[in-house]
Amino acid sequence: MRVILTLSFSFFLFSGMLFSQITVKITSVSSNTLSNDPIYLAGNVNNWNPRNDSFKFTKQANTTYLLHLNSFPNPLEYKITRGSWANVEGNENGQYISNRKSTPNKGDTIFITVKGWEDLGSGSGSTASPNVSVLQSNFWMPQLKRSRKIWVYLPPDYTNSTKKYPVIYMHDGQNLFDNAISFSGEWKVDETLDAMHNQGKKVAIVIGIENEGSQRINEYSPWFDSQYGGGDGEAYISFIKNTLKPFVDSTYRTFTEPDQTAIGGSSMGGLISFYAALKYPETFGKSAVFSPSFPIFNQAYSFASTVSFSSNSRMYLLAGGGEASISKGSQKMNKQMLDSGFNANNLNLKIVSSGSHNEAFWSSEFKAAFVWLFNETIADIQNNMYLEDSFRIWPNPGNKAIHIECSEKLKDFSLEIITPNGQIIYKNESINTNTIESENWPKGIYFLKFKSGSFSQKIRWVKN
Repeated sequence: MRVILTLSFSFFLFSGMLFSQITVKITSVSSNTLSNDPIYLAGNVNNWNPRNDSFKFTKQANTTYLLHLNSFPNPLEYKITRGSWANVEGNENGQYISNRKSTPNKGDTIFITVKGWEDLGSGSGSTASPNVSVLQSNFWMPQLKRSRKIWVYLPPDYTNSTKKYPVIYMHDGQNLFDNAISFSGEWKVDETLDAMHNQGKKVAIVIGIENEGSQRINEYSPWFDSQYGGGDGEAYISFIKNTLKPFVDSTYRTFTEPDQTAIGGSSMGGLISFYAALKYPETFGKSAVFSPSFPIFNQAYSFASTVSFSSNSRMYLLAGGGEASISKGSQKMNKQMLDSGFNANNLNLKIVSSGSHNEAFWSSEFKAAFVWLFNETIADIQNNMYLEDSFRIWPNPGNKAIHIECSEKLKDFSLEIITPNGQIIYKNESINTNTIESENWPKGIYFLKFKSGSFSQKIRWVKN
């Protein structure tokens, strides 16, 4: 399901608001609509909330439905739902239709018919990959005392391997994998990662947390605004950090370290990803911050000025030229972070002149963000074939010692072992068979840099 939106920097801002009453009348609904199904209007009049009781139609005795609007933006843009974006109207075959648009005057009645529903018609087929599934339909969020639907993407080789994988936690989960349930088009996260895997590249587990329309702004901002709301963001991130992540790590084969754990989203989802990455770098070492809503919740600037940046945090900051306020706000934040000491090598600001505030833009940039964020660690998780044929390292993770065996063709292989902040703790110009004592090293991540002639490779090793 796709919804086409025309946005400036946020779909939360309304212009041309009229204070008069109009009536929206549904004269008929498709025959497969159940008699007790609730019917709602979702549009730019209510932040596109698919289940807002203030915008619920009243069923009439003659099977028509009425809704009175005392105030509304003009033009009015909307769709009809049965309570969620998975149950949105479609054409007579259940296929996607564009947003409805009207420019009503005071006292007007808008007459519409609902010909079908995307979840009930022939066009409602899922576009999600077979390796996408629902982790839980009602995952309890104790920090917020509500439940939420959680999706999981597993790499194509997950069931046929014993490997561990990085994890990305992403917001607006209904928009990530399946066009049939998306709010305004999917990100194609599954198709993108499947294609990368088929090219021999390493990918990650993705956890998608659905938003609940009425709570989206509240959960995606840790700061309260009298106009827009917000304020539940800290509790929401606490849910991911303290409840969801431990569950995921105990259920799947995951790398649990911060440099293998990312968080990402767009718009308000970008804002809360930014907050999580700066507030909890010991959990979320990487972040994809797409079109963040800094212009709405500018408390983010003062927040960023008070935190201590982790030297290992890695952030991909994206904005489009078609969202001028967000682009300007992202550039301002980028400068502030660099001036305050954020590692310049770990902060990537990308402004795409043709980019707009929509899923199509974010989808087109997901691969670039993923590759940049994981350009070292994903490649380091498994040794490539050249190195596998030439040497082996064990155990990994390890504790008291690292054992290395090299073949004859790598007789003059040199080795450096470095910490994530670049400190060299071991160096050997010529190794063949070696045991390196590591018992007194601090627990954490290390990189083994091998070099032989013009060939070099960096391998990730974990001290547990």
